[in-house]
Amino acid sequence: MYDLSVEHDHSFVAGGVVVHNCMAVPKTVSFKDLGLNVADSGVNVQSGRDWFAQQSAATQRQLMGASMYAAWKDNQFSFDDLSVATDDPVYGEMWAAPSLKGLLGANARQYYRGGARA
Repeated sequence: MYDLSVEHDHSFVAGGVVVHNCMAVPKTVSFKDLGLNVADSGVNVQSGRDWFAQQSAATQRQLMGASMYAAWKDNQFSFDDLSVATDDPVYGEMWAAPSLKGLLGANARQYYRGGARA
């Protein structure tokens, strides 16, 4: 998994296509739960965790990268640890994916070198 950003603009060109970083979509309570008599849109937003859990092991490994996937399967970190709050001087608080070294410190070496489960 890669979190790419370009200074002052979170759009960039990849493979000849203008792309943009993903963003979180907040999941809120319904209008009914708020006591309002307004029809809900009926849009059901699936969480990233649920979507990822439905993917095959091969797809999960491809998305995370071999080292990150091996450490995750070894319970070195939880899925929730894959998103951390950061402060961007332009956009304010944002969420970013930490590196394996950011998650495990010096222990990441064993995964980068292929010493742990692949």
